[in-house]
Amino acid sequence: MKVDAGRGKLYDAQKVVRLQWDQVAELWTDGVRAEFEEKVWEPMDQMTSEGLRAIDRLARILTDCRRACSGEQI
Repeated sequence: MKVDAGRGKLYDAQKVVRLQWDQVAELWTDGVRAEFEEKVWEPMDQMTSEGLRAIDRLARILTDCRRACSGEQI
């Protein structure tokens, strides 16, 4: 099982959305933006980053499993 492609798509999407958010945040300066940032944007961005780290850990585990199953040294 390869997780690289999915991880790459998620990482690229996060980069694009961050750039777009930075542009919008400069123009959207009211209280609704601050609430959105606190309740939606920041948690979503944090969960995405945590998901990427989890995918990285899973990829290492799967690589170790493949090596172990093929008789390679870990």
